[in-house]
Amino acid sequence: MEPTDASATAACAREIAEELGVTLPDDAAAYRLIGRFVTPAVSPLRYDCLYFLVAAPPDASPDPTVSAELERGEWITPAAGAARIRRGEWLAPTPIEMTLAELAKDQDGGLEDRLAEASRLDRAARLWPFCDGIGIAPLATLTLPPATHTNAYVFGTRELVVVDPGSHDPAEQEALARELEARMAAGAHVQAVLLTHHHADHTSGAAALSERVRAPIWAHPETARRVPFAIGRELDDGEVIDLGERRLRCVFTPGHAPGHLCYLEEETGWMAAGDMVASVGTILVDPSEGDMRIYLESLARMAALSPRVLLPAHGAPIADPAGKIAEYVRHRLWREEQVAAALLARGRSTAHDLVPLAYADVAPVLYPIAERSLLSHLVKLANDGRIRALGDQWEPVS
Repeated sequence: MEPTDASATAACAREIAEELGVTLPDDAAAYRLIGRFVTPAVSPLRYDCLYFLVAAPPDASPDPTVSAELERGEWITPAAGAARIRRGEWLAPTPIEMTLAELAKDQDGGLEDRLAEASRLDRAARLWPFCDGIGIAPLATLTLPPATHTNAYVFGTRELVVVDPGSHDPAEQEALARELEARMAAGAHVQAVLLTHHHADHTSGAAALSERVRAPIWAHPETARRVPFAIGRELDDGEVIDLGERRLRCVFTPGHAPGHLCYLEEETGWMAAGDMVASVGTILVDPSEGDMRIYLESLARMAALSPRVLLPAHGAPIADPAGKIAEYVRHRLWREEQVAAALLARGRSTAHDLVPLAYADVAPVLYPIAERSLLSHLVKLANDGRIRALGDQWEPVS
């Protein structure tokens, strides 16, 4: 609701008019409150949403020209909408899928009670399905701010794999393990724990989960060399993990980390992207183990695969992979030019000297992290022949 809204039903009518160009009745009696969903406390962004059932005007038709937020519109049945979500054709939060599924039953009696129970289960869950065979479990980790969680992803329906159970917290580890054990009790089998790369916020819970569900840990050979536990199978580019109804293809994407793998689910085209992109915070390419040129090449490789949805380690799913990847490439190349311009302006400088100029848009508290990224840009510029290194200093090539 906005401050000018007289009531929740008025807010509903205003939103529909703004986003769809459809005029709903002014009379509050025309609106039936069928559900209320509150975002679980695990999320850094929480919403308290009311769901109303209201008859649309007979001549209603969504108008894509009304709002920039609406790309296209169509009228479909609840059953068709729920089916598209389950197949992974639509990306939607679980309350919408739950509501559509209940409406699709065409059992008007008890609808409010059924949705109230669905809302209770949604708030209590720690593993939420996006569609059949793909689920997310955000786990509190020791990661770089502003991110506070690392997303573990579960692929499969009967044969399961878990990607990046990274929490160091025993309570978080227990929450994920309980969800998996509930699936196992219903007949599922955890085939393996998969790692995208070796960083602690992606791997800290892997050994504990592996022991709990009796599943081996699989990762790229470069990751295997960097983790303090045994890797049961080394994965390489192009390998396919067969989960029955689902198939995960390993995509080697170094640059952020030497052994970084993404996992492309072949049926839906959804990709677990690890730390290649994020929808909360940014991606650090540290020259101690990363390479900016290789990172950009890996982004290009991801784009060439045309994933339909990116599942980042930090933040919400990304529904426009091509746009997000292009945004990342533009930003990195823009930052590279900022670094080059700063060095040209100052002359011979250390990376520390260049940060305030090249990262003038960044808060000083973030300068230590920015300096690591700036070093990666300097290394790339040197490899491109535009600058040269002189000990811990750098200068333009005249």
